[in-house]
Amino acid sequence: MWDYYSPLAASGITIVFSDFVIGTSMETMTKNMVLHESAVQFPEYLRLKSGMSEAYGHWIFYPSATHNPLSYIQAMPDLVSFINRLNDTFSFYKEDLDGEVDNYVHMQAKLVGCTPLESLERVSHEGTRLYKQIVRILTETSSLKELASFKRFSRGYIRFHLSTPRYRLEDVFPEA
Repeated sequence: MWDYYSPLAASGITIVFSDFVIGTSMETMTKNMVLHESAVQFPEYLRLKSGMSEAYGHWIFYPSATHNPLSYIQAMPDLVSFINRLNDTFSFYKEDLDGEVDNYVHMQAKLVGCTPLESLERVSHEGTRLYKQIVRILTETSSLKELASFKRFSRGYIRFHLSTPRYRLEDVFPEA
């Protein structure tokens, strides 16, 4: 990583791989765990550990990440959440079909006291809000190159989910 990225980005990417191993282990350990009503930060914590979204965030801006991570670093917290919310939204259908309830959308539904579909709507709206916020941050703090990289990534990430058979979204969006 250090051959291609700044020390900040390379370190962040490397740490994310360790977190991914820990996070996927935690997902297995916590399957069918009773979620305490006061553990409101747990779904986000688990999602951050298992999602690898910070690595994706740095990868979006290559090769600018090689030179100046300050051009996008202020958007990183929102970017990490945006990547997770997009994945949570697009993964919901397949997870629901498979009867999975130990995921971010279901955990949030339980904690907030709403149905999984209402939670999905909240999560997808949060993704839209985060997209707009990232565009605003990048527009005001970076070059057009970083903004274009983010928009290109967003389109590709959505296309990936719509076209990958794993997500079964051809049932929902047959024309996509």
